Amino acid sequence: MESELQRANAEKQRAEQIRQAAEHQQRAAAVRAQWEAEAAQLKVKYPAFELDEVLNNPSVADMIRRGIGLEAAYRAAYFDQLMEASTARTAQQVEQGVTARIQQRAQRPAENGAHPGGAAEMKVDVAHMTAKQRAELAKRARRGERIVL
Repeated sequence: MESELQRANAEKQRAEQIRQAAEHQQRAAAVRAQWEAEAAQLKVKYPAFELDEVLNNPSVADMIRRGIGLEAAYRAAYFDQLMEASTARTAQQVEQGVTARIQQRAQRPAENGAHPGGAAEMKVDVAHMTAKQRAELAKRARRGERIVL
């Protein structure tokens, strides 16, 4: 009877171990499914996000074991790379904006008074001057003023 009792206890223990292993696998599968769903959302937010790479990172694994969420663990572990990528994106957007504004301004017609000089260019032609205007120029030249036409 004792041997039968021992066998029954051993079978009961094996059944309990099998049940626990199955529960563990179910929990692990549920957690993995949750991570994959979260990873799909993170991939949209962070294009460089790769779930397997992140889970293989020891610091991320440690944070997850401590109860920190996947996104928070990823952002903490990969902060430098995320900031670099963000800075590069911002610089590129600013550069594109500046380029677009320069192109837009170049396409706009010039407004009156927007450029130095008069609205129309006038060249002085001595042949078209009156006798009074020529006499005035000669008088100014005799006084030592330099006349540029």
